[in-house]
Amino acid sequence: MIVVANTRDLETRYDLSRIRDDEQICVQGGMRGKPKYNDERYQRRTTYTGREIKQIINQMKLIESSIPKEWDQFQRAKYIYEVLGKGIEYNYNREDYKTQRPSSLSGILDRKAICAGYALIYKEMMDRQGIQCDYVRGIGYNLNRTSSEKHAWNVLTINGQSFAVDLTWDSANLRKGEKELQYFGDDHRFFERHEIDPDEKRYQYVSFSKESINSINTNPNDRQNRISQEQQMSIVQLAIEQTYLKFEKEFGAAEARTQVEKAIEKYITTGDAICFTRQGDARSQIEQFVSKDDMLHLISKSFVEQNYNGYNQNTLGRILENSVNETSRAHGTDHTVGALERYIREGNNIGFTRTNNARANLSQYAILPGNAMQLMISTVTSRNIEEIEANKTVILDNSKNKTFFYADEFASAELPVEKKKGMISKAIQWIREKAKEKLTQKNKQNQNARDDNDER
Repeated sequence: MIVVANTRDLETRYDLSRIRDDEQICVQGGMRGKPKYNDERYQRRTTYTGREIKQIINQMKLIESSIPKEWDQFQRAKYIYEVLGKGIEYNYNREDYKTQRPSSLSGILDRKAICAGYALIYKEMMDRQGIQCDYVRGIGYNLNRTSSEKHAWNVLTINGQSFAVDLTWDSANLRKGEKELQYFGDDHRFFERHEIDPDEKRYQYVSFSKESINSINTNPNDRQNRISQEQQMSIVQLAIEQTYLKFEKEFGAAEARTQVEKAIEKYITTGDAICFTRQGDARSQIEQFVSKDDMLHLISKSFVEQNYNGYNQNTLGRILENSVNETSRAHGTDHTVGALERYIREGNNIGFTRTNNARANLSQYAILPGNAMQLMISTVTSRNIEEIEANKTVILDNSKNKTFFYADEFASAELPVEKKKGMISKAIQWIREKAKEKLTQKNKQNQNARDDNDER
């Protein structure tokens, strides 16, 4: 049996792909280090098969993929709390309790849980975010404190401030129509109905007003420092260019193109920008200004609006081109962009026109959503790389190294008369000097711009 503190510990120490589906894995989570949980039933509650724990981790990663990189711990904690509260119902079927599944991480798969399951799942996801979160047990009372039962909840500590949260009572089917969170940092109501076990840790609690809780922005699509779509597309094109140039220099053009395609696909599917280079701040700008949904929209928009008619050499690429172009002619490009995004996200092709079998061909030729995304990314990447190559002149320094000069800079330079009759080596030296002048001028302009923005 494999025993770990949490799933992050498991992923750090083991290669999940090598763990057998029938392997027994104990994820101790919130029960770790507490003697009262040494009973066999608690051990069964925290033990899973390899197959099940992989499914649990995938579900958690799906939630995590929508979290913007720039969010602070309060935003992450509240967002995950809201998603779990909406996505997991309280399980009233006591027959299910015998299996221990509603009291375990398996609740994230079944979409049903009871208090122990909610509290374990929430702690697990906070551990994955690096947020201090404790699983605590005690007594939960009804509104007038005339009845009670054993109950579990969590205590979060962020920026040195500890506050209690009860995901169970904030779940959708127990909230009973309340739109605002009732048990996320609201102390007076919370401790009227919660009494912690004597053997649990004692906390110095802080309280937050409803206004401060409600002001925490947890809309993944409302990014900080919003910019225009044109600016976002420029950032994506910069990331493509910088990633391509870096890997082309190291591994060649074919491998560089593959790396760019991999970077775009990984970001759209997981929100992880790690495959983009850091060169030129390409990765950090993607993370700050372009969400994974933005990326899908921008690549889809480019594919539709460029009207890549006959660009693809393979059959599936031409079929997708045709379906997109027929739909654009019938309904316009904005509609087609939405149809393409919906097909990739949901597998629903209803947005494509039936004209000339545009919709039917997607199914007939087995262009599945994943295939469509890869074809679209490949096409847009190829066109961008063509533009990158067209806008540079390559001067060979030696057999291994290359120096790139952009064509617009090269074309605008007037070669002095005395150099026109010189050797090619002299011309190359002159070009280098002009490039240095341009670089110096650009750096000076950037410095002046920064000086203008300094505080007075």
